[in-house]
Amino acid sequence: MNPQARKIIDSCESNFDANKDNCSGFIKAVSADFNITMTGQADDLVDFLTSSSDWTAIVDGTGAAAKEKADQSFLVMGGLKSSELTPPRANGHVVIVVSGPLDSINNKYPLGYWGVLNGVGEKDASISHAFNTTDRDDVHYFSRPLP
Repeated sequence: MNPQARKIIDSCESNFDANKDNCSGFIKAVSADFNITMTGQADDLVDFLTSSSDWTAIVDGTGAAAKEKADQSFLVMGGLKSSELTPPRANGHVVIVVSGPLDSINNKYPLGYWGVLNGVGEKDASISHAFNTTDRDDVHYFSRPLP
């Protein structure tokens, strides 16, 4: 594994326990480890990732493409706004995609880390666990090289 990709996973591991109950807090904590400032809740983060010139939308939008970027040591985030979730919710949801294989069940979804607002997120798990079966193919992915 590329050393930069390993640093992203290490950051996810070190920030997970303190942020396992807050997806946006988790994103902000990992980003801060790389001197990247992220603010707001999940909906704000998805809006920011969509409009920021520092982040690039992964064009084909698939989990496989997001995994490839993570394997190349890009910081990769995925998310959906509250209005895009089924059913719509008060808050959106965001995850960090990490280097590794696609999930062994569907061979379609990358591995990631995330918190869950007022719950417990997962680490080094298929992002198919982060979004329901209706939403998981609609996740927006974004990448940026590490500073």
